[in-house]
Amino acid sequence: MAPPADIRFNEPVRWLLAFSRETTIPWLRQLPLCYRHVSAFGYVGGDAGVWLFFDWRQNRLQVSAARDDLQIRTLMHEFCHDADLLGMPASDRSSWGMAGGYCVPAVKHLIGLRSRALTPSGLYRDCLRAGAEIIR
Repeated sequence: MAPPADIRFNEPVRWLLAFSRETTIPWLRQLPLCYRHVSAFGYVGGDAGVWLFFDWRQNRLQVSAARDDLQIRTLMHEFCHDADLLGMPASDRSSWGMAGGYCVPAVKHLIGLRSRALTPSGLYRDCLRAGAEIIR
């Protein structure tokens, strides 16, 4: 039996990418970048009915799942309070390069985007070229 259209093997069919101007890494604050961090979150519909939050923070991948309204609002605030948001459809394509190391390659791998971007600002541009929708 095929899964419903809004379910992609219990993964979001669309990711919301949060491009943040702030960072917790002191030396990164010194670089002249528009965006200093990128994270992602998306909704898994159907029976799962859960929001997934994906964030690479200083050599540690944090993945959170939330169903409770308070948890969802808290995590969305944390991800979005200083960020510009893009909507990006999930892809079955593999990305190039490593899946981790820091936020940019981790998010590229998550969404299946082939990009040579090394910074969140570069990834933002490549996502727009690939058809991402500006949310805010």
